[in-house]
Amino acid sequence: MRIYYSKNSDPMITDTVSDLNTLSLRLKRFLSSREPQLFLPADTSCSAAPFDSLLSGICFEKGTGPILVTLESEQTLRVTGSIENLEVWCSHFTFPDGATEGDHRHPENVERAEYLALDTLSVIIEVQDAPENAL
Repeated sequence: MRIYYSKNSDPMITDTVSDLNTLSLRLKRFLSSREPQLFLPADTSCSAAPFDSLLSGICFEKGTGPILVTLESEQTLRVTGSIENLEVWCSHFTFPDGATEGDHRHPENVERAEYLALDTLSVIIEVQDAPENAL
C-alpha cells in the first residue's frame, strides 16, 4: 500500500486488487476485535511524483460519531469514528476481482446521516496493477 499526498489534492491510497481486498479483510477483523486502534504502515520506497510525498501509514481508531480523516504531522493519515461508520468507510477497500488499474473509490461519497465530520479530508482508494507501475 502506498499513500500519496499533496497539500492541494486528496490523499490517495493505492495497491493491487488482491492487496486491497486483503487489507479490507484485515480491517473487518480489526473492527470486530476489542483493539481500539490499528496502524498500517505504507510503502515509502518509491518516488511520490507527481505528488509531494508518500505518507508512512494510516491509523484507524474506534471512537464515537462521524468519520474524521486527518493528517498527523504530515506523515500519517488518521481515520476515527464509530464502529458503524468505520465499517462503511473501510468497505471501500473491497474491489471486485476484475477491477483494473485506475478503478477507485471515494469513501466520503455515502448518503448516511451523521456519517462524516465537516472538516474531514477526502480520500481516494485506487487500484494500482503492480508496485512498478506507480504513479
